[in-house]
Amino acid sequence: SEILKCLQVRDRLPPSLTKADVAAVKSHTGGRWFHLLRHERLAELAMGPMVCWMVANACAAAWADVTGIGPGGDDGLGGGILLPSPVPLQLVSAHDSTLIGLLCAF
Repeated sequence: SEILKCLQVRDRLPPSLTKADVAAVKSHTGGRWFHLLRHERLAELAMGPMVCWMVANACAAAWADVTGIGPGGDDGLGGGILLPSPVPLQLVSAHDSTLIGLLCAF
C-alpha cells in the first residue's frame, strides 16, 4: 500500500487504478497488520523486548520520582536489584509499522 500511496501522490498511478483502489488496499493492509499483531504470542515475539525496555524505563522514572532513589540505586525492597537509569523522555527510531506493533502490544 505504501508504494501505491507514493505513486498516487506523484500522479504516477497506472490509469487502471483509482483512488478508491488505493484506499481499499490501504484499508486491507492496515487491518491485516492489526489482525496479525493482536495475537498475543505474535505481539510478544514482535514487540516484547521493546515493550519491556519502555516499561522498565517508565517504572524506573516513576520509582525515582516517588522514592528519590536515583539512577542505578537499590530498589529499596531488600532485593538488591539495581534499577535502570530513569529517563524523562524516550526517543525511538523505528519504521512507522512499529507503531502498530506497539499499539497491539499495549
